[in-house]
Amino acid sequence: MNSVKIRYVGHACFAIEYNGSRIIIDPYKDGMVPGLSNMREKADFVYCSHGHDDHSYLPAVELGGDCEANFGLEEISLPHDDADGSKRGMNTVRVFDFGGLKVAHMGDVGRVLTEEEAAKMQNLDCLMLPVGGFYTVGSEEAAAIVKQLSPKVTIPMHYSGVGFGFENIASVVDFAEAIGEENVRYCASEYVLSAESENHVRVMRPEMLNISAGDAGNSSQDFTETESDIL
Repeated sequence: MNSVKIRYVGHACFAIEYNGSRIIIDPYKDGMVPGLSNMREKADFVYCSHGHDDHSYLPAVELGGDCEANFGLEEISLPHDDADGSKRGMNTVRVFDFGGLKVAHMGDVGRVLTEEEAAKMQNLDCLMLPVGGFYTVGSEEAAAIVKQLSPKVTIPMHYSGVGFGFENIASVVDFAEAIGEENVRYCASEYVLSAESENHVRVMRPEMLNISAGDAGNSSQDFTETESDIL
């Protein structure tokens, strides 16, 4: 069965494994995100949605030798703000095709999509979407994007929680309320996506969450049963 392993490193950073290929998206700079430990990853490919330090710290990723991509990739340029990029510049959305499993990472998208943009991102198996607002879309706009794209699995990112995240971005609880709590699952930091994956919103525990730095008191095992680490 075709599958993709997704690991939520934290903030907007994900590690993806597919048939031997290792991908890192949006690595963050050391000490940049409150409550998250410094990240160090090994990968074959690294992609950054834009040049801000919390999305583009290449020294955190050790790249392997030459490796041909065994996946498809489409890049879509969208503004990092609600003013056609005049405030924060542009942002690259990436849509990966892993043997028919389509995964989109929205970076720091700053507004809802036009009909033309949404048409390029249909039939998604997984959508990685910022929800915290201020720098990106907020909870209501993020919920609107989910309705535009109707992905099978939505993974929120770029939000704050107990002991982690930027102070000026909102908790994921606002997005959960906007999208409908009945559709939300609170889970550990790894997930295996397949064609059999059920439709849901998957709030994943940031792997680099520094428990000692924050007040979050539960282990990763507890996170599948409680939301207290992130709310």
